[in-house]
Amino acid sequence: MLQYIAPQIKRMPNLTTELVQSKSGLTLKLAGEVNARTIPSIWVGKIFETLFQAGAEYLIVDLLAVERIDAYGLRFLLKLQKELADNHVEIILQNPAPSLHRLFTILKFDDTFTVRMVH
Repeated sequence: MLQYIAPQIKRMPNLTTELVQSKSGLTLKLAGEVNARTIPSIWVGKIFETLFQAGAEYLIVDLLAVERIDAYGLRFLLKLQKELADNHVEIILQNPAPSLHRLFTILKFDDTFTVRMVH
């Protein structure tokens, strides 16, 4: 049975986040800049709460509309991945811009995450 949670949208300066549930996982859509100023810690709790309540098997982080990501944003993704892996939830980085995809390759994020392009 497909459940749908009405999108939860939160706007921070230069960052928009949307959390949408699908059949067996969640998609976190990010738009704008992902940095120390824009990563709201409240969303981490909400993501975990929603993931575990839904019994989700994966979290897709959709990066299609991400304009910039700094070291704090990269660290956020790594911490998120560690927490989810500890709870047997896969994290998928989806649709990074070509420059961000190259950065993921250089930093070997593609060894830690599933990175995929969806058109």
